[in-house]
This record gives sequence, structure tokens and C-alpha cells, in this order.
Amino acid sequence: MEKRLERLESLLAPSQPTPPEVGWTAGAPSDALPGAVIESFWAESTHDESDTEDAALALEDLAGGIRMARVTARTGEAADLKDLPPPLFESARAALACGDWLRQPRFRAVQLYSGPTSSTAANRNTLATYTSGAVRLVQQLGYHQLGADPSVMPAVDPAFSERASTRRREVTICVTFSILMLDQIIFRYKPMLTRSALITALPGNYEDGDLAVDGLVEPSPQSQLTLYSLEALRYEVALVQREYHEQIISNPTFEYSTVLRLDQQIHGLLNQYPIKKAPGDEPQRMFWARSQALLNIYIRLMRFHRPFMTRGYRDVKYARSKEVSLEAARAILQLEKALLQSGAPLLRACFHVVHVQAAVVVLFQDIWYNSALKPTTSADDKQLVLDTTKFFSKYRTSVRPQVARVSLQSLHVVQLLFQALQEQSTLSSAQMSYSKLLKHIGNAAEY
Repeated sequence: MEKRLERLESLLAPSQPTPPEVGWTAGAPSDALPGAVIESFWAESTHDESDTEDAALALEDLAGGIRMARVTARTGEAADLKDLPPPLFESARAALACGDWLRQPRFRAVQLYSGPTSSTAANRNTLATYTSGAVRLVQQLGYHQLGADPSVMPAVDPAFSERASTRRREVTICVTFSILMLDQIIFRYKPMLTRSALITALPGNYEDGDLAVDGLVEPSPQSQLTLYSLEALRYEVALVQREYHEQIISNPTFEYSTVLRLDQQIHGLLNQYPIKKAPGDEPQRMFWARSQALLNIYIRLMRFHRPFMTRGYRDVKYARSKEVSLEAARAILQLEKALLQSGAPLLRACFHVVHVQAAVVVLFQDIWYNSALKPTTSADDKQLVLDTTKFFSKYRTSVRPQVARVSLQSLHVVQLLFQALQEQSTLSSAQMSYSKLLKHIGNAAEY
């Protein structure tokens, strides 16, 4: 218990506006100081003066920070904290209810359900509920109708100064699009707010710390990447994901030309945003955020094209799918290697590990087909796959059972793939298709 309180005390330090593992994952970090706000909320002498919605946001930030810390940690301290995020998130919701947010919705209520904890603390079913509620709040507050004029402000709210300011407008817009991105990618339901019904412009090219409390501020040049522009990118990628789901996944009579068109849209976004190349003095938080955004894009590309990749080896019509699948798989493994070396926390838990495993399987298919014909050309790819063992080894002892289980299985998959490659010279292995190999390996790895 003492360890748990010590860890909470460090996370509550007023010098940390947002737990360091959380802030870079959200386009608009919280303004609340978790330590100061919660202490004020708990203090009997100031109970009537405390803003319960600020306390709710601070509690949510704490839950997100602890959850990310325990995903990556392998210590007893992390295990000691494992039960804290859910009750902290529920405490945040209770503090929000104290503020009567249903009768008088305000910005903090929207921000609470757009934050990193809304997707990490909530299970799959409640996430859809939270998101739909947040979209309704957005509509009720008119955040979807702000237009493109930078002088048009959202309604006066206690979270901001009453004076017109770029900060008031852009923080509101960034949080709004964070919610609308989730609305697009919860595929079990139709989006509650479609792009055609959205009048508000995409988030501008700003950093949260660069916005003044009062007054209008010019955005950064388009050649400069910011956390707010990454939020805009996430939403635009989500629109393409939604279109892929509706026109490909849910349509058994789709045309392959639709896949190529959506591929062009994703590559267009890669060219539109300065996301591939980093400046020489890139801060770590921006490196992490940029790398995660790139990972999201390459994971989408790999998922778009992987169903057609095998056909690309024998039919020129599908050559693009083979090419993009391999390009995306290499990028995923290279980015993950760099993130691991920099000490970045694991986002999306076991889903992230599964995507790395999928990239291994995609890249190894090319190694398998080419090893007999061009054994030297696949050396770099083999090394990329081998390097993933460090990633999987780190998380096989995670305190989160799903992360540990998938990481251990992934290690077995890598081991069995290379074992099969060594045996490829035998007649039975040489004649084995890659799909049969994967089925054999899946059974052996209890996958």
C-alpha cells in the first residue's frame, strides 16, 4: 500500500500538468494540475470553490498515466498499481456528475470523454457509449458548427477566458476531432456525425504551449508538424478507414479498383503532412507522437493490401498490393524498433503487439518466397524480423495478461518461421505454400 501511495504522490506532483506518458498521445493536453486540483477538491475548506469537472479531468489523466506505466513496467510496483485505473476513471465520472454536466454540459465533460483514458480505461462496449455521449455533447454545444473563420469562438466556458482567443477555439476543435475520430472507427455503428454534417474546420497547425490565453495567434507553417496537425491527420485517416470498412469489408461485390483508390488517399495524406522526415532537434514527445501516427497509417495500408498480397506474386494486377504490403511491414518494424530504443510506452496494449506480429508474418512471406532464388537480397528483412524478438521479449513479462500472452506467442512464431526457413531445402518444405506454413506454425504455437 505504501508503494502505491508513493507512486500516486509522484503522479500527483503539481509540476506535471499531465502525466508524461499521456500528454503526447492527445492533441490537446489537459490544463488541469492533477495534484493541485485533487487536493483542492478533497480539502473541506475549499469544497464549495473547487471545479468538479477539473477534478474529473485530473483523475482521468491519472488513470491514463498509471495504466500506461503498468503496461510497460515489469516490476512489483507496476503490479501493485494494476487495480487503480478503473476506479480512478469511475471517480472521474462521479466528479463529472457532481458538476451536473448532463443539465449544463461544458467543455471539460467533452474533454473527459475524448482523453486517452476514455479508450484505455473503458472496455469495448462502454467506449461506444462514451463516444456517442461525447458526440451528442459536441452537437449540443455547437462545436461542430464553428466553421473556418478563426475569429469565430465556441460558447463561453469556465475552462477558458471569456475573451476571444485562438487557444479557446483551437483546443475546443482539437478535442472535438479527437471524439469524431473515435466516432468514425467504431465500426459496429454508423458514425453519429458524418463529414458532410461537419462545418468546423480541421484543427489548425498549433502546439498547445504556443497558444496565448488571450488574442488570436497565427498557425505554424505547414512545413512544421504539430500535435494539433497530427490530430487532424488522425481524423482524415479515420475517414478512409470508415470508407474501407463500408466499401470493402461490408461489400462482398467490391472492385479491386476501390482498394487502389483508398490506397491513393492514404498516400496522399502521407505526402500532405510533413510526417516522414523529422527535424534534427525533434523533441522526444513529438518523435513518439509522429512515430505513432506513422504506425497507424502503415498498419492501415498493410491491412488494406494484405488480402491481395499473395496474388501479387503471380498476377501483375495485384502487384501494387504486394509492393505496399512489404513497404508497410518494413516501416512498422523499423518504427517499432526506434520506439523501443527510445523507451516509448506501449499504446493500445495487445492490439499493438498483434500488429507487429502481423508485420512479421507479411515480411517473412517475401523472405520465404525469395530465399531459394535470391538468398542475399532478404538479409536486411531477416534482420528486421529478428530484431522484433527484443520487442516481444520486453512485453512477454508484462503485468497485463493479454500483452504477455500475445508477446510470448509472437516469440514462438518468429522462432518457428526461421526454423522452417532452415528446413526449406527439404522437399516437403520447399513444396509447402506459405499459407500452409502459417497454419502449421499457428498450431505449433497454439495460436
